[in-house]
Amino acid sequence: MPAGNEKRLAYLVKLVDGGSTDSMALYGLAMEQRACGQNEASVATFEKLRAVHPSYVAMYLMCAQVHEIMGNRSAARTWLELGVAEAKRVGNGHALGELESMLSTL
Repeated sequence: MPAGNEKRLAYLVKLVDGGSTDSMALYGLAMEQRACGQNEASVATFEKLRAVHPSYVAMYLMCAQVHEIMGNRSAARTWLELGVAEAKRVGNGHALGELESMLSTL
């Protein structure tokens, strides 16, 4: 893992382990875990993010992609369906299109 990734990951882990429930900290950690190939940890962080910030629509597509990488198409579909519902609820048409596009490929 490149040194920059290690530093970002360590910083974000420290923030979240310190009790931060900030949506950007959780999303950033999940994405950094994903970039480092820590797929199970990434999914767990996305689940924590969904528990505290369900309207953070970007996470649904990203978590679905991690599930797909892991070969879990059923979980990917579930995350996409949840994301479609949330994108509609908050009126995020851009995210809705991306979620529906991936959903159509599963």
